[in-house]
Amino acid sequence: MSVPGGTFSGGPVGDNQAPKLQLTFQFPWDNSNSQYGLLGVWAGAEVGMEVPDQYWVEVEHHWLSGELRTGEWAYKAHENQGYFAMTCAGVASLLVTHDYLDPPMLKGQVGRPPYNDGLAAGLAWLEQGDNSVSIPGPNTHYLGYDLFGIERIGLASGYKFFGSHDWYRELAGRIVPMQWSNGAWGHEDHGVDALVDTAYTLLFLSRGRHPVTMTQLKFDKYWDNRPRDAANLARFAGRELERPLNWQVVGIEHEWQDWFDSPVLYVASHEPPQLKEADYGKLRSFVLAGGLIFTHADAGSAQFDKWADDLAGRIMPGRHLGPVPANDPLYSLQYKIRSHPSLLGLSNGVRWLMVHCPSDVALSWQQRSDKTRRGDFELGTNIFLYASGKPDLRNR
Repeated sequence: MSVPGGTFSGGPVGDNQAPKLQLTFQFPWDNSNSQYGLLGVWAGAEVGMEVPDQYWVEVEHHWLSGELRTGEWAYKAHENQGYFAMTCAGVASLLVTHDYLDPPMLKGQVGRPPYNDGLAAGLAWLEQGDNSVSIPGPNTHYLGYDLFGIERIGLASGYKFFGSHDWYRELAGRIVPMQWSNGAWGHEDHGVDALVDTAYTLLFLSRGRHPVTMTQLKFDKYWDNRPRDAANLARFAGRELERPLNWQVVGIEHEWQDWFDSPVLYVASHEPPQLKEADYGKLRSFVLAGGLIFTHADAGSAQFDKWADDLAGRIMPGRHLGPVPANDPLYSLQYKIRSHPSLLGLSNGVRWLMVHCPSDVALSWQQRSDKTRRGDFELGTNIFLYASGKPDLRNR
């Protein structure tokens, strides 16, 4: 007897022996179904379902082995045509596997690229030209499906910009006027499938409005030693505060106003960032407009500590970082933290303009150590609430 994808081998039935089924699976596959299988497992893992490490290894292998030289992905094996939706699926899937495979391997290491070559190539493709906002494009079949794909990457990577494009703002501005008079989105000849397109499009639009805990500053070289630190802190804070929270990444080349989706600008490294005078002017403008700069010495770097103190002097000439008092709200605003790292800060006498952490609390964030190092997560949440205010978190 045959069954789909294999053959049935008839063994003895009776004596409490079940029929033996020998399957040699040769199912046709495509990367769309592969992506959604992974998203289902990811959702389970995020709420505590145990997933063997080997699963993440095999999923990563699948996507890396199918990547085209351009950094794109096709729908099926042996195809050479890259598609926007499948490239989004590949990048998002590798970001997920990275989240579960890399933290145990990274430990406290610094000074290495944040992503493997395949993931870096996919992100680089999105950074090129208008690739990230080419929706609807010649290969678009379902508008919402493509939108959901880029939204998955934005959620997993934190990138506010791909290249010069503020992808969410641009795509939302393009998509909202395309809504039908009855409230739906989609191609007119899709009929009932407009329901699917509309659901996807609403998911895309809604996810971009969540408050942002921190904007991480991207600069040359080692700005991302802990690739998932801010993401895991946002996840913890959102769960604790009972509302969805995002995080984001913005490059130093963008204007300081583009950092202000969050009142906290997160600058972390183990080496002094090589910034220009104009860049320091942006940092000062961000602070004077009401922002808080949170600097972090990865691996407890003394070099970065010195740079942070120099930055304080550029923000307020002649001033240096000083100890944050033990009774400061940063240690008690939302959580009263008994055991915490000693912070340094720069104040104008009314509020903290800059807070520096010389201890590697971001390693706890990266490793998702919210049970064994909960105080590090509480400290990050307190810093966010200090800068944003507790009563009303502003939507992005």
